Amino acid sequence: MKIILVSLVLIIVISGCGSMPPSIKTKVERGEIDPLWIANVVTDVDSAGGASVRIHYMNLAQTTIRKATFKLTPYNSVGETIRSEIHTNRGSVERISAGPVPPKKWQFPEWLIWYNSSFSCVEVESVKIDYMNGSILRLNKKQVDRVMINGFGGAISNECRSLK
Repeated sequence: MKIILVSLVLIIVISGCGSMPPSIKTKVERGEIDPLWIANVVTDVDSAGGASVRIHYMNLAQTTIRKATFKLTPYNSVGETIRSEIHTNRGSVERISAGPVPPKKWQFPEWLIWYNSSFSCVEVESVKIDYMNGSILRLNKKQVDRVMINGFGGAISNECRSLK
């Protein structure tokens, strides 16, 4: 039910041609959130145990994003970090979302990252945003948590360790 509700909100927001809900717009204008809005983080596990992650984000800055690098960490259902069981043995990874992403526009990068049938949750640990004008913005975990807001202005959980 939660996924359906979030999907409906995203459809409404996206159909607004890049507009954002008033609650988000107000927070941006007040400087309460950084110039990035992460509206959803979707995970899926295929029949082979391949875990994919898709991030829905909007550029709220006045300049175009050249690329955004997301550091992602996978967890199992009891809040323990896991690693890929096939060929890479990787745990935390960095994935690049290539732009350009103009101001007030959405991006929906998706990556198939881990093969582990116990995958349950992913945390966005940090984001590095490279802008076309050469400037760079780095968001740590606390700052990322602050920009993860659903279409109704409520926080999106970015905490897998609380599953314990």
